[in-house]
Amino acid sequence: MSRPLSPDTRLGVAIAAACSRHELTADPGQAVAEIIATAGDHDDILVREVGSWCGYYESSYNAILRGALLEAIPGSPLYVEEGRARRAAGAHATG
Repeated sequence: MSRPLSPDTRLGVAIAAACSRHELTADPGQAVAEIIATAGDHDDILVREVGSWCGYYESSYNAILRGALLEAIPGSPLYVEEGRARRAAGAHATG
């Protein structure tokens, strides 16, 4: 039987989804504002999710959004390496 996601996990998913939705933007101001608003008062989750997302999805295609997010959200650059490490770990497999 599965359990529902915790509120913090659901918020993390919502933040990452907002980042992905705006990944190819050429004008990141509104996207950054939406992502920050999504987090509400949960700066700790915002910082970690944005930094991890920026590291995991690092690409020239989303450089504008990544740069804007990392500049606008203090502390988020500290989690970029965590995102890179997750991407490098590859897919999970069983058996």
